[in-house]
Amino acid sequence: YCIRLQRTAGNTGTNVWTLNHGLETTDSIKFRGKKLTLSFYARAGANYSASSSNIHSTIRSGKGTDQSPWSFTTDTSIGSATNTLTTTWKKFSVTTTDVVASDVTQLRIAFVRYSSGTAGAADYCEITQVQLCAGDVALPFMPKSFEEELRACQRYRQDMVVRTINGIMYYSFPVTMRTTPAILTASVGTLANGTKDGFQITHNANENSTIVADAEL
Repeated sequence: YCIRLQRTAGNTGTNVWTLNHGLETTDSIKFRGKKLTLSFYARAGANYSASSSNIHSTIRSGKGTDQSPWSFTTDTSIGSATNTLTTTWKKFSVTTTDVVASDVTQLRIAFVRYSSGTAGAADYCEITQVQLCAGDVALPFMPKSFEEELRACQRYRQDMVVRTINGIMYYSFPVTMRTTPAILTASVGTLANGTKDGFQITHNANENSTIVADAEL
């Protein structure tokens, strides 16, 4: 599996593309006093239009708490590299210049591509096996099991479908969510008692609804 960043054939837009991922504060502070190495595999499509077939990778730090990776307080680059892609998979890595400072509370990784001209049919780059490790060595990729990935996803977001329920329904999340979630419904209903572990919903009779519990960063 990989993620693909692609312009549609014929597109002439040349805005900067940035792919961000932010770590939770509880995970970020574990790296204080250590260097970090980001490693990944990437390749380009036959019509990849970025100058010199480059994609830029960076490790950045901040001093907020569980902020969006788009809006870190004191957002600072602590390691970056310009990587030249080919049409075959190649491993790349970047290591921070110094150890992570003692007052850093957030970390994020970002990939940036700059398009040019008119997109061809394969104006894309693909990225996979992304890993952030303590130290100055790009360690072999350590995949998670399906069960581990599922639990990690459920910590941030869960979708549920409720159909024709009269009265009160109780729902317990299979894993504790990152924080008290924002709970949304697609049709009329009253929500109450939302927590990290579950919620109570009082819903109008004979209504179908999709319920989303969202605890994303």
